[in-house]
Amino acid sequence: MLQISVEKLKSAALEQIEVHLCEAVCPRNYGFTDFSFPDDVHLDGILSRREQILQFVGEADVSVELICDRCGEPYLYHLKVELDEDYSLQEEEPEEEGERLIHLFSGNAIDLTPEFLQAVFLALPMKRLCKNDCKGLCSDCGSNLNNTVCSCRDDAIDPRLEKLKDYVFDDSLKGV
Repeated sequence: MLQISVEKLKSAALEQIEVHLCEAVCPRNYGFTDFSFPDDVHLDGILSRREQILQFVGEADVSVELICDRCGEPYLYHLKVELDEDYSLQEEEPEEEGERLIHLFSGNAIDLTPEFLQAVFLALPMKRLCKNDCKGLCSDCGSNLNNTVCSCRDDAIDPRLEKLKDYVFDDSLKGV
């Protein structure tokens, strides 16, 4: 868990603190099942106090393990995640502060893990490919075409469309 102790900020002893976290984070514990972190997460930033609001601004360079959408093999994807989050020291709901979301917390620590994981999830690519020219799997035998050459026929016709091969198309009718 990416937790920051806020005792000194709550007691008004300090206005801001530097944060350097290095922790193992398990996305599955927070409901994120389609990625994982092979290494500890390093998160650096500054936590500052403005009246009853604590603001964390920081970033993390992380390697994320994903599964390729074409071949199903795991691969590493590197990304930079930036966080800019507000937390309230008040017990009740704080007043609206423009368009910013303010998270409530209790106790003497803030857990940045849920917001960090959400930022990682939003930064991931929609189409997850181990490489741009990934060949995927053979539709007949299931072999990974990046690693092997299978002996399946390339000219196999979908049985639902097989009747179309009997039709002769006349090129002279183009444009009609």
